[in-house]
Amino acid sequence: MSRVTKIECPFYRTKEIMQLLGVCKTTACKLMKEWREELASKGYYGGQRGQISKSYVAEKLYGYKKDGSYEESVRICNSD
Repeated sequence: MSRVTKIECPFYRTKEIMQLLGVCKTTACKLMKEWREELASKGYYGGQRGQISKSYVAEKLYGYKKDGSYEESVRICNSD
């Protein structure tokens, strides 16, 4: 009998971003659109509408880079 392995999706969906950030659907969609545009301007594929790369979200929110380094000066919002 063969085993079925579940492959984790490399993208967050809108609902997951809503839960992760504690924001409404409109705000989550706006953020995801902005982030996908940033990725596109850098020449990367950020996902289709309603999805965003998990690695990019980790970089944007927590400062994690693909090489394992960490950037401490990451801000989500202005603290004016």
